[in-house]
Amino acid sequence: MGIRFLSPYVYYRIGEGVKTTRLAAGAFVVNYADPGGPAALAGIQPGDVITALNGKRVCRSDDLSRGISNTGVGSEAVVTFVRGGEIRNLKVKMANRTDFDPEFSRESAAISKITADWERKDYRAVISDCRDIPESKQALADTGCALARFNRRDPRKGNKLFELAQSMCPQCVELYADQASALNSQQADYSTVWAKTVQLMDGFSAAQENAFATMDSRVATEIKSLAEQGQHNAAMDRYAAFAQEENGCRGVPPSPELTDAVIQLEAKLDPTLSVPETAARLAKQARMAAQIAKTQQEMVKAEEKWIGVIWLAPWWSEGYTSAADLLDAVALPDNALALGKRALQLPHAKTPVAQTAPDKIEEPIGDPSEAIRQCVNGLGIAEKGSAEEQRLRLRAISAALKLSPPPDVPMEARRLVARGQAGIEMAQSKTDFADAAVEFEKAIQIAPWWADAYKGLGQANEKATNYRQSMAAYNLYMKAAPSASDVAEVQNKIFKLEYAADREQKQSFEKVIALKTANARLLGLQGLWRERDKPVHVWQASVQNGMFIATRPGMTEDNATHNGPHTIRASIKGSALDGTLSGPPSDIVGTGCSVSASEQPLTGTISDDGRSITVKYQQTVYSTQYIRPTLFTVARCTKVEKLRDDVAVVVLEKQ
Repeated sequence: MGIRFLSPYVYYRIGEGVKTTRLAAGAFVVNYADPGGPAALAGIQPGDVITALNGKRVCRSDDLSRGISNTGVGSEAVVTFVRGGEIRNLKVKMANRTDFDPEFSRESAAISKITADWERKDYRAVISDCRDIPESKQALADTGCALARFNRRDPRKGNKLFELAQSMCPQCVELYADQASALNSQQADYSTVWAKTVQLMDGFSAAQENAFATMDSRVATEIKSLAEQGQHNAAMDRYAAFAQEENGCRGVPPSPELTDAVIQLEAKLDPTLSVPETAARLAKQARMAAQIAKTQQEMVKAEEKWIGVIWLAPWWSEGYTSAADLLDAVALPDNALALGKRALQLPHAKTPVAQTAPDKIEEPIGDPSEAIRQCVNGLGIAEKGSAEEQRLRLRAISAALKLSPPPDVPMEARRLVARGQAGIEMAQSKTDFADAAVEFEKAIQIAPWWADAYKGLGQANEKATNYRQSMAAYNLYMKAAPSASDVAEVQNKIFKLEYAADREQKQSFEKVIALKTANARLLGLQGLWRERDKPVHVWQASVQNGMFIATRPGMTEDNATHNGPHTIRASIKGSALDGTLSGPPSDIVGTGCSVSASEQPLTGTISDDGRSITVKYQQTVYSTQYIRPTLFTVARCTKVEKLRDDVAVVVLEKQ
């Protein structure tokens, strides 16, 4: 088809904390269309975002590549893409690559040899292989052609090859990223090229985000239209079908517009906004995946599962916050903060543990005593907090209500309840109340129909501030003792606990957002900084254990050669920096004099937007005396004298 596109989860990195944004799965941004190729002839342009081929969603790079390969030469493929907020379809007639690129076969063979020689680190052979490709296309075919020049100490030629390729493909971000990396390896100024890399990746990310929002907006409009006609179930079915297609394909949650539409719809169908069992099961898998994840790839897999949870229950905040935690772990603080803020704006859904007990038991109860026995046995193996545990407890309660007189409570259950009550009376901390709750849980395992055990469990969890668990226990108490004199009082208690749980959840989210905001601000200090008054001074900064560490390479300037990097090491306290500036030994050009390495105290202030830093430090001024060089002698230093210490003020600006 003659296009280039960026793969999911790709990003570029040039140093500690210096990286671009990351693209998601589920949409492919075109960054090059071969002139005369099928895609370009059909009208596809760089910047278009491909979402489907022949009506089938493309999720991973292989999906698009395989779909193109499986479409026979001469056949037409329907390409679905987004451009400027509009979903479009174009028919593209497939062709042999050699039909529009006569040099393809020779260049393809050359690339194979380049790859093999590069793996052997035979850069001389790589340069020779590249001669089979026109010079203007060498770096475009394989950036190794230009990088090999750098490795062979010919950066001028390497830069020329990169620039020729960039003129042909100004949006091929890998050209700029690899050139910046090569310049960095030569300790040359790479800031301008790297800034272009960041700019392109930010643009691709915005294009991808816009494509997803456009797709979601269409579905949100359909859902709202059906809901306005009173077809709420049909509207939810439309979302479910779309979510099934996107879940596991798209690497980001639904847009805020679609999320809001679904939440409004779900609130009409289920005012409690309970979490579906499918979402709860996937959340369990996601937690396990996150716990065992050690590599970045494994963390991405766990993150994808949490994104899937969000698609299944976009009103459930845990999906957002857990995905945000994993984004933090892979050093993408801005993405993490965005998800965290969305979680804070959500209504408070009922978690699976805190769901109000359902009113109906599906299985008919024949022999109540036998049903109770089966429930007790089942509770011995059911997972704590699971839907199965809830079902068995409800079934035991329903069976017991059918018996007259009610079943006897075993002595062991009575003993455990008494222990729980003693624990409540003697408790001095939340942990003590939680320990008391364990005693009531044990009693319920033995006598799951007994109202007193549920009431005690509710009281213990309430004191332990486990509000949602307390609500669940009180609900079961009312099921087990529907005629109790305190039912109305307990119901009011549940309403109050619901408010306390929602308030606690909101405060927890606000704390998480504050931490993520602070983390994003810290990590935002990483990257490249340029001195406002001396743009040639470029600092590469990282943040490590609360320390701002920035270096700039040695260079010759102002009649001095600095034999090593300057380094800032400063602790970060809010917006303040406090540390030192270390300078290398320096030679005074043409004098034969040298100045030893130095370390001066430094303070600084970070701007509110985090885009500039003002630093102050002492700068020592020296005078030198030397014997001038002659035709037959070099300059000889006779004296280096400290004149004074000045206060230097330097403004660093984020690149």
